This record gives sequence, C-alpha cells and structure tokens, in this order.
Amino acid sequence: MDNSLNAERKYLTQQILSICHDCRSLGFYRQVVRLLPKQAVFETLSRVKEAQITGQIRESAGAMFTDLIKRKAKDLGIEFGRESRETEPQTEPIRDSREPQTPAEIMMAGHMGRR
Repeated sequence: MDNSLNAERKYLTQQILSICHDCRSLGFYRQVVRLLPKQAVFETLSRVKEAQITGQIRESAGAMFTDLIKRKAKDLGIEFGRESRETEPQTEPIRDSREPQTPAEIMMAGHMGRR
C-alpha cells in the first residue's frame, strides 16, 4: 500500500475517533476510511460536530456518525460486510436538494419515519 494513502487513512481514522470518542468501533472506522471518499467522511464528521455544538445528539456522537455514514455509503452503493472488503472507494453522486442536510433535518427525518 502507498505510504501516503496509509497515512491519509490513519489521519481520517484519528479524526473520527477524536470526534466520536468510540474506540470500540475502530475496526468499523478503518473500513469507512478505506471504502468511502474522504469528502464523504469529512462531510459526515462536520455534521456530527455541528450536532454536538447545537446539542442535537440523541445517543452519542459515534452512533450518529455510524448512522449518517451508513446512509452515505448506501447512497454511494457501498455495502459494509465481507463482500465490501473487495470494493474500491466510489465517487459521490450529486445530492438531491430535497434530502435532509443539517443534523436537525436528519434527526427529524429519522424521527418522523419511526412512527
């Protein structure tokens, strides 16, 4: 593996850990930075940080990150699991402006769907 790619993945993983404070999910975070475009990871971390600042996290930062990043992966056609180990990072599609954008909109959309 290219040393610069390895260093970038390690950096992204550390960024996730520093915001989510969930060392138990380290393996998942490593898989995230290996499979998803770094822009998707940074965008998701930004949403989690915003939610922390505004007090909108219901469970934990790690739980919110995991939920958001799995949604992003699904949008990109990336599955986590055994078969995903062979999958290469995908490019991000253009986002539909009707999708929830802010942490509040995301959490409300999830809340509304749980009725």
